[in-house]
Amino acid sequence: MKTIKILWSLTFLFLSGRTIALGQDTTSAGTSSFLPDSLQGTVITAKEIDRLPQRGLDAVLEIQPAIIVQDGDMHILGGRDDETGFYLNGLPIIDPFSNTSFLHIIPEAIEQIDIFTTGYSTRFGGANSGLVNTRLKTGGKRHHFSVDYQTDKFAAAGKKFLNTYSYRDQIISATAGGPLYFPNLRFFIALENEEIGDTQKRFSKGFRIDNLNSSATLNPDSIDRLTYPDGFTSNNSSKRWAGNATLLYKGKHTRSQLNFLFDRQKLYEDNQPMLHILNDRHQYLVNQNWFISGQFEHQLTKYLHYRFDAGISRKHSERYDDYFGNDWRKWSDSLAVARHTDGRVQYRNGWRSEYDYYVNGFRFERNGTLNNPWYFKQNQQAFFGRFETQATLGRHQIQLGMDARSYTMRNYEINTIGMMQYSYRYGLDELIPDYLLRENIGSQNFGYDAFGYPIEWGFNGPKKPFFASVYLEDRIIHKNAIFTFGLRYDYFDTDDNVLLNPGYPSVNHGEGELTGDAWKNKKPTRALQPRFGVTLFNNSGSQLYFTYGKYVQPPKSSLYYFNSNEYAKQIVSWGQLYLNPIGFNLDVVRSTSVIIGFKKEFLNSFSLNVNVFHKLSQGLPQTETNQPSGPGDDYSLYYRRLVNSDFSEIKGLNLSLLTKRKKRLQARFDYTYQNAKGTGSNSVSHLIAEYRHVVTSIKAHPLDYAVAHKGTVNLDYRFARNDGGSLLEQLGINLLFRFNSGHPFTRDSIPSPG
Repeated sequence: MKTIKILWSLTFLFLSGRTIALGQDTTSAGTSSFLPDSLQGTVITAKEIDRLPQRGLDAVLEIQPAIIVQDGDMHILGGRDDETGFYLNGLPIIDPFSNTSFLHIIPEAIEQIDIFTTGYSTRFGGANSGLVNTRLKTGGKRHHFSVDYQTDKFAAAGKKFLNTYSYRDQIISATAGGPLYFPNLRFFIALENEEIGDTQKRFSKGFRIDNLNSSATLNPDSIDRLTYPDGFTSNNSSKRWAGNATLLYKGKHTRSQLNFLFDRQKLYEDNQPMLHILNDRHQYLVNQNWFISGQFEHQLTKYLHYRFDAGISRKHSERYDDYFGNDWRKWSDSLAVARHTDGRVQYRNGWRSEYDYYVNGFRFERNGTLNNPWYFKQNQQAFFGRFETQATLGRHQIQLGMDARSYTMRNYEINTIGMMQYSYRYGLDELIPDYLLRENIGSQNFGYDAFGYPIEWGFNGPKKPFFASVYLEDRIIHKNAIFTFGLRYDYFDTDDNVLLNPGYPSVNHGEGELTGDAWKNKKPTRALQPRFGVTLFNNSGSQLYFTYGKYVQPPKSSLYYFNSNEYAKQIVSWGQLYLNPIGFNLDVVRSTSVIIGFKKEFLNSFSLNVNVFHKLSQGLPQTETNQPSGPGDDYSLYYRRLVNSDFSEIKGLNLSLLTKRKKRLQARFDYTYQNAKGTGSNSVSHLIAEYRHVVTSIKAHPLDYAVAHKGTVNLDYRFARNDGGSLLEQLGINLLFRFNSGHPFTRDSIPSPG
């Protein structure tokens, strides 16, 4: 049995208005003279983005062929959510901890999105399944200004307007650009204020309960009424401010560009909102990121160019409390809470809140309860650079380049309730025993000591991965064919560690820790990746293309960046189930892909693009049980760890059909058939089986996020410039229809007891 999911999108679900002033020449791509990044790929322009009835980079990506979005995670060409590379103007915007993009790009600032399901140039690496390169707008020849306003705030939370619930969303964006003092110096700037009142947007039925019979252990007070709105998820909201800007200078033989991006998001997340409706105190995340880059390109001769790119970025996330912000020592301090609320909230002891209300069998938190006691902060800083040169020698266009990026990463998490308890007991931080401190810090603390102060050295010091590459590509252009030969060499220093004897490590059983000489640094990984492509074409507009490539990337570092305490706990404390098993000495993941396709334009009426693909990935991380190899049968060394043991195989077909605009109507149809199988869908797919000592199958099976059939139909009816009169000129309506099959599952029957 399978389900069919059908989604409709229309532009008029939101009130949306836009004003453009001072000329219609709004932007210029500022295109570089370097080779395109791939012979084959999907290109989404600013005009196409503007016409879609949904907003945002993620919304654009999820309707593209071979891209599946499930539970907020994006899977390209059947890969895991951490196998996609994200770039901005050719430079990486990747967070190594998750191998996803950390930067918010304002949709109105996007000039073009290049989407590659492999088959891309050797100048890109660290992405096995696909790559997304976003290009920012630059100022045009004339000044422009625009404002865009969207909202659904026509009804209160839980109320309907035009037979749909209001989610309290509101988005305001503004752009400006044009020449700056000189015709060849141009600027572009975009600002955005985005408020999402309900980030979950799920179907739910509210409730109202009167005449309550409420009680709480040791607390006899009561409440009169409980209410929860229809169709709205409380305590799940997002507020974001963002700015994107470019400055472009174009000389006779040079081109220079500066890019600046900034965003700050305040995010509330609550997975039990109905049980927290009486509590006005919540915790929220603040995500703050910025990115600065520069590019200089010089044309030395007609046949020789070079380009240099450099940049710096910073990512910071931190959890705050409605009462005390990031002063986590007060979060669970009963005296501080009482003072903050003028005595309205009283705790039952020095660090524990009052007992929950118990209403008709359900527990509802009291006002002032700390529902998330874990304080969290993460800092990441990156430097990156690239130099490349291109020479044209007859039919050959040769590109040679090198790039490098380095990171400094810190992570910290602590249980504020446990720390408050021990502060009461011992009085001073210095008097709290180490084993109690270890019980209350996060499993992936590094770069900070137990109390959140930065440290620079040692096993638990900051992580400093470093990646570099050298690449060469030769594009040979013939009358009816283009051949591309490329070779990429990657150097990955992940700053990982190696346990010298995983089967029988050196353990101090008295302290429950691994000894200091149990570890050594992991050696960097080096990898060669050949890539080849050919495109054959004729005068009728037909194209036959083929790409072959090998791709290599390190796993996301959240799989192997643990502190010494967590390694000791999971290795020494055998027999327990840890949902986040440790990893160390993880190798890179390797994939090989082949794409064969055909393009043709028919009767100057529509174009067809169809291709078949095959991708094999090996060395994906998976959970296995470590087998002791020392003297005797030491059961304390049976622990679960991540190793490079999974593989996946994806094959399928993409089909795209695009019509020419006739009588103001243009249509596009995209369809993907995909058969995605593997031995595991994520790194913990075998965790429970390993814990229960069940033999895991090495036979490939459908992946959890596999979707066999996916398609979109997009219809755009639009008046052109100087068409329809002053009232209808450039007015349009866009209809997006999506469909896909359901996810695979295994039917199981449980016999009745007895």
